[in-house]
Amino acid sequence: MKMSAGRTPRDRNKVKSTSKSDDDSRSGIAREVLDELFELFKELGVATEKSRPRTSKRRIDRALFSSTNKAISAARVGEILTTWYQDAQYLDDLGNPIPLTRRGARRSFESLARSVAPAHDSDQILAQLKNLGAVKSDDEGLLRVRMRSLPVYEERQLAAQYTLASLHSFLRMLRHNLGADSANSEQLFHRVAFSRDLDAREIPALKVRLKRQGQQFLESFDNWMAMRSSSRSTQRSKTRKHAAKAAVGIYLAIEDE
Repeated sequence: MKMSAGRTPRDRNKVKSTSKSDDDSRSGIAREVLDELFELFKELGVATEKSRPRTSKRRIDRALFSSTNKAISAARVGEILTTWYQDAQYLDDLGNPIPLTRRGARRSFESLARSVAPAHDSDQILAQLKNLGAVKSDDEGLLRVRMRSLPVYEERQLAAQYTLASLHSFLRMLRHNLGADSANSEQLFHRVAFSRDLDAREIPALKVRLKRQGQQFLESFDNWMAMRSSSRSTQRSKTRKHAAKAAVGIYLAIEDE
């Protein structure tokens, strides 16, 4: 029998076999991702076995938000700390955050909270920051900020909000890149430093290294974005239309064999 030019039957069978293997691999990874997501939602209290695969908005709201207090997002609370460290009216001559009085028209915690989260009660925000150890009162009754970033995992409700917000941003980035042309500037930066056989004894050193360098890296971008905020523009009413949410993140993932 005369064979046409191109792939032989053996070649075609090999291609089919490879294609099926790739499909099985992708299917297996997809199942693992879905299982991990479902376990995460169960951990957050927004899903149960009975709710698989659909979780109601009511269940999510109940898990994330207090029934008695208006919810304050992790992003808003964190933004208060960032503003305290960056806004010139809350800094001394050396660029350090100044201690604030509780109330006052300006240069007070009340004015700071109002500028960032006007819809929320400043007393409630302050109580949350004190509970997290981010703010403390000194002997003179002034409020002093102790950290620039929020320790979100020390408070369950805040951790749940932060986790879902981070997951949402990450998924949106992945979906954007899948639909964008890889050869142009529409692609959002996403790179991973990966090791398959890192000595497990080096994990503590890796954590310390990333915490130190990662914090410095993120603060540099935090400062860069703050200086270019549309709210700082002299033409605020015009530029506000072009305001966008942007997030830069770093993560460390460890999987035991």
